[in-house]
Amino acid sequence: MQVYAVFGLREPALVRANIKKSYDQSHYEAGNGVFFIASSSETTQQVASKLGFGDASGVQQTSGIVVSVANYWGRHNPDLWEWIRIKQAENGG
Repeated sequence: MQVYAVFGLREPALVRANIKKSYDQSHYEAGNGVFFIASSSETTQQVASKLGFGDASGVQQTSGIVVSVANYWGRHNPDLWEWIRIKQAENGG
């Protein structure tokens, strides 16, 4: 499964609502307007469109950044690292 990092949000509350609508069971909120999303069948552009950074029909538009997570390092809640590890391992990711 692919994990995406979402950040640089102009309207965090709107993006949070879009995430809950499209990725309610497959996201991690890291705080300060940073989210991680897991998806096994979408591209970065498709995820961004669902969040309102593209041209998805019926989604209020805003701006932000979505990047694919291949490697990671940092200091944060250990639950985040465990969540990323588990999601990347699902479906042979």
